[in-house]
Amino acid sequence: MSGIRVSYNKNEVFVVGMNQDGMNQEEREKVANAFNCQVGSFLMKYLGLPVRDHRLVKSELSGSAFNMEKRLETFKSH
Repeated sequence: MSGIRVSYNKNEVFVVGMNQDGMNQEEREKVANAFNCQVGSFLMKYLGLPVRDHRLVKSELSGSAFNMEKRLETFKSH
């Protein structure tokens, strides 16, 4: 209707909440193939911020904070 289509070559499947032994690589690839996409891995970025399956360390966020401050400078009134 709207003409918007899913770009499967840009999508990835992520396994979250399981340890590495919970689902082997073959099973992950089977799920990815069912959705016609690739198996993703963490650390990744979403909306410019790092995302991972456990707690981020300070150094992983420092670059994002710097970029955010740089963008906000245009909105600050002097």
